[in-house]
Amino acid sequence: MNIKKLFLVASSLLMFSYCYTQNTQLKGIKYDSALAKRSGADARGMKRYIIGILTDGSVHISDSAENMRLQVALLKNIERMIDEGVLILAGPILGNQKQKGILIFNVSSVPDAKKLMESDAAVKAGVFEIGYYTWFASAALTEIPRLHKSIEKIRISE
Repeated sequence: MNIKKLFLVASSLLMFSYCYTQNTQLKGIKYDSALAKRSGADARGMKRYIIGILTDGSVHISDSAENMRLQVALLKNIERMIDEGVLILAGPILGNQKQKGILIFNVSSVPDAKKLMESDAAVKAGVFEIGYYTWFASAALTEIPRLHKSIEKIRISE
């Protein structure tokens, strides 16, 4: 699936879920100015993010121990960025395609997201490359890390 199709599918799913919840579960929820300010929301509850799409890099490491070390380093880097509030969520794209993962950064510029990934061992080693895209979506996404901690029994790097 190419990037345009991936964004179209993701946007469609988000819009459907937003519309569905607006019409069912959220009718009694009122505007929360403190939450809007904390999340960086505009008047419509939206904000700018940067999406990173991880793809296969030019380096292929055949040593399984080194591959595992780089994978764990990537996961620990993701956890660190989430804990620091600069990454909203991340996850693998399942299947056998060139795209390997999606990261949603809580920053407003591509250079800021690139700087965050400069320290990533798997990207530095060339195992992964990353493309960056500006995305405008609900500021409520900033609440995902807090909510995830309430359902996370084991950290992803463990």
